Amino acid sequence: MLKHPLVIFGRRISNLIGGLLTLISLVLPWYFIDNFGPYPSHTYSAFEVASSNPRAEIVPWLLLFGGTVSILSSVGAVLSIVALLLSTGSGIFLNNVPPTCPSTGCILPTGHAEIGYWLAWVGAVISLIGRLWNPPPLLGKIFRGRV
Repeated sequence: MLKHPLVIFGRRISNLIGGLLTLISLVLPWYFIDNFGPYPSHTYSAFEVASSNPRAEIVPWLLLFGGTVSILSSVGAVLSIVALLLSTGSGIFLNNVPPTCPSTGCILPTGHAEIGYWLAWVGAVISLIGRLWNPPPLLGKIFRGRV
């Protein structure tokens, strides 16, 4: 059943779609901060969020590599999931925006994850369904020495 051509094709497409979604997530907003004060609200990309937290600077690069590898193999999805767990565990979404302190009291800025973060999770999970090693036909022939 798993060797059926439609199943193999579906798993290849899963690798492609999952890898592309992970790569696209890097250019979308990852985090939104609403400051309720003199500081403007702002959305941040994955690279901007990681640059504000030294413990998580490698996360977008791992996602870039994981998304690229996910196109050919579900091993890249595992790397992407590790990067996403690292970003969550390292406090990547902690911001350095100071609180606003008017005369009525201090207001802490609030924020939440945006579409890029969630799209990276969706892409990694979709790519996990894919094949373990999914070379394009010509690349597979080159590796097997049949060109």
